Amino acid sequence: MKLRLILLLLFTLMLSGCTALNTEEQLMVVVMGIDHTEDQQFRITVKVPSFASSSESGGGADGYISLSATAKDFPSALAKLSSIAPRTLNYSQTRQLLIHNNALLAAPDLITTLSHVDGMRSQAIISICTSETKQTMEGLKASIGTRLSRYIDSTLNTSLKEGIIPDSTLIRTLSQINGGYQDAMLSIITQQSSNHAQQAAIPAMQKSSQGSSQQEESKENDILWIGAAAMDGKTLSGYLDGFETMLYRFICGEIDSITYTTDDGVYQLTSRFGPHFSVDQKANTDVLQIHGKINLLPQYGTEADLDDICQQLEQDTENLVKTLQTLRCDALGFGGHYSKKYRTLTAWEQSGWKDAYIAADTDVSFSLTLMNE
Repeated sequence: MKLRLILLLLFTLMLSGCTALNTEEQLMVVVMGIDHTEDQQFRITVKVPSFASSSESGGGADGYISLSATAKDFPSALAKLSSIAPRTLNYSQTRQLLIHNNALLAAPDLITTLSHVDGMRSQAIISICTSETKQTMEGLKASIGTRLSRYIDSTLNTSLKEGIIPDSTLIRTLSQINGGYQDAMLSIITQQSSNHAQQAAIPAMQKSSQGSSQQEESKENDILWIGAAAMDGKTLSGYLDGFETMLYRFICGEIDSITYTTDDGVYQLTSRFGPHFSVDQKANTDVLQIHGKINLLPQYGTEADLDDICQQLEQDTENLVKTLQTLRCDALGFGGHYSKKYRTLTAWEQSGWKDAYIAADTDVSFSLTLMNE
């Protein structure tokens, strides 16, 4: 029996080897950008490595070239792009999926459609642009001697560890927009050289106390990942700035610590217990509750007034929850707790949770413990 299984496995591997394309016959897509043009067309642009055959590829000065196609909808544009590409496009190594906000508003199922692209990498990061993705991709360049894929991985990992962008991989976002219990948050990518109107359109640029390492590294190409785009189901509903994104990821337990700044000083916050989320009901009104115990470590010899810091942290967290309610984005996953009241999925889907979520009161309380350096 074991021999049969081994032979079957070898036979399967041999078959897959016969049908697979060689690397030389493919173009590995590193970045894909999707725009929605003024004439209601979808434009797809991909960035791929250029090889020795410059006559075939057009030759990019940074070692990469861009290919683009436009059509009435995303599937048609993708088919057209495949037809004009000099080699077969391979999406298994795609690092970034850049989506113009207008494209996502015009095609709410765009993220689901992207997941159906043959061979698309499930760990590709989705980022929202308010300027044309084609323009952003032109500014997305790695340092000399560094592959673009490695530069993107390194910069995104740094931003994720600092908490200034959400974890918006394709597979995670897909599960959130189709799951119904927690809304998705998408990272934002922008160009530092963009005009004031574009910066005003992205509140993420306004008050992040983090991201300094990324800003230093991105001076060459003016590209910055910071902030979050909030989703109401499959619909883009608004933006969070870098500070709000960092606080959101901290109270969700996605990052271990944050640097918290008040008028009196700078502090490092780490979770001691929780925070925990629940939905309670008081006087026929739903209440979104967040409770937790947090360690506080003063930085640079700062004195710490625990009561004042705790009050400000509670107020910032309450403001974050209210902002998310206004955007109809349950990114903190209160819906998962609320759903436990219902015995069937049908009853939950008919409960009108989003309306209850928007109208709910908030109850935020933290307990701070002072730590010594």
